[in-house]
Amino acid sequence: MYKGITPTIILSLPESSAVLNASNVYVTLADKCKSITKTNDELVIEADTEHEAINVSVFLTQAETLAFHKGSVMIQVNWTYQEAGIAKRACSTIGKLTFAENLLNGVIE
Repeated sequence: MYKGITPTIILSLPESSAVLNASNVYVTLADKCKSITKTNDELVIEADTEHEAINVSVFLTQAETLAFHKGSVMIQVNWTYQEAGIAKRACSTIGKLTFAENLLNGVIE
């Protein structure tokens, strides 16, 4: 993935993860110097019944991708939900993306 683009990143979690009914969902992308967290209204969360999964779509701006350094960016999803009246919190580390340098380094209109 190149810095300076506007990607939609689709994360796939197991259907049993309870993300679909979560009170709050946080997707954090972080490299060694910068982290960005997207929350509820900034995400699209939908069931993928064909693959028995929950897809969480994250949208990044040019400025956000430019803030990351060239190299690996870790992705983690945290969410809160109720189970039998008890508040619970869960976390899943999805993995990492690799950002490459863009020769036109800056936000373009």
